[in-house]
Amino acid sequence: MVNTNSFFVSISCMTYNQTAYITDALNGFAMQQTSFPFVVVVIDDASTDGEQEVIKAYVDECFDHSETMGYKQWETEDAYWTFALHKENKNCQFVAVYLKRNLFKEPEKKESVVKEWMDSKYIAVCEGDDYWTDPLKLQKQVDFLEANPEYTMCFHGSDILNESNREVIIHCDTIETREYFPNDVFPQWVPHTSSFLYRKWVPERFLMRHPEWLESGDTVLVLKCMHLGKVWGMSDHMSVYRMNNYSLMSHPNDFRTIGRYVQHLKCFLLNFPKINKEYCYMEICTYDYERFIRNDGEKNRWYYLWDAIKTSPSYMWKMQKGKLKASIKGIIKRIANNG
Repeated sequence: MVNTNSFFVSISCMTYNQTAYITDALNGFAMQQTSFPFVVVVIDDASTDGEQEVIKAYVDECFDHSETMGYKQWETEDAYWTFALHKENKNCQFVAVYLKRNLFKEPEKKESVVKEWMDSKYIAVCEGDDYWTDPLKLQKQVDFLEANPEYTMCFHGSDILNESNREVIIHCDTIETREYFPNDVFPQWVPHTSSFLYRKWVPERFLMRHPEWLESGDTVLVLKCMHLGKVWGMSDHMSVYRMNNYSLMSHPNDFRTIGRYVQHLKCFLLNFPKINKEYCYMEICTYDYERFIRNDGEKNRWYYLWDAIKTSPSYMWKMQKGKLKASIKGIIKRIANNG
């Protein structure tokens, strides 16, 4: 329907029930001053707070409705679509995707809905409750990556707007202008999603050995970029991370339980050899050993002890030797009593 190969940068904006904030995000996209065409793909995940109407009103007011300028509307099984060119910024084009049902629990399907629009040379990301503040953000990042082909990603500083009582959990306002390495961003998380610009081919060329649900996540994306090339940070504050009760970063992320987080760490050890292994060993061994201790009657409890020792024998002996000795004595005593 639209020639998606004509865009130099694709911007992914996932949003749900962010009526109070989405206009700031849309304005941040539309004000970008670039020497290249870009497309903003706004995906509303079937909001229930009227956000889809806010997006429609914005497109009606700010975008050209002439078919000669590319304006199109269509419907698919999963969504209603609108494509339009900005009235004033001729490099800015929007695709508004109004999902018919919420696909939060089906992320693969949601991504497939807009996959063809992510076929540009570069991908930028900004969620619906965050926003860009510098009209030259995209141009600065693209200029850097075009001049430095060995770099796969660049990110920048972000201001933190804390609208909740929660503790700030990332420090994206301390970014320095320099190259960043795996141990700079893991386990302490530094860059914010709204600052990302990366080469489109990175996720396609990195084949991870892990369960399918480990494909997504900011940490995974940045580590992939670092594995396949270099990553650059810019100290310029060019976006706002809005921390509120509805922000994805305000709640536990995909690791929802400690056990799932441990699976992520095992995946990181397998795929990213330059990360902080000591931290991973500490978290994995502690989790497995505590589960072994607490589940005295569990049938497979010995698996957790073995898994902890197998993960890092030296760490287990160094950090848990007192408990291990007690466990070994208990095992010997139990065998003797049963004998």
